[in-house]
Amino acid sequence: MEYDGIVIKPYTHQELAALYGVSWRTLQRWLKPHLPVIGEKSGHFYTSKQVEIFFTVLGGHRRRVLRNGVR
Repeated sequence: MEYDGIVIKPYTHQELAALYGVSWRTLQRWLKPHLPVIGEKSGHFYTSKQVEIFFTVLGGHRRRVLRNGVR
């Protein structure tokens, strides 16, 4: 399964941050208000279902990546 060209599979927090081109800390701030919907990680990974919810809530990775300070 894919979302916006990204394979839906278990990802670590660091891998998700890399997809968006942001630091771990920035991704953490983006996630914080949505944790009740997304849920806590299972070990070091977010499950496939959580990743699907993550992309639905925050949008596709291309929409958030900043290039030279411009969205």
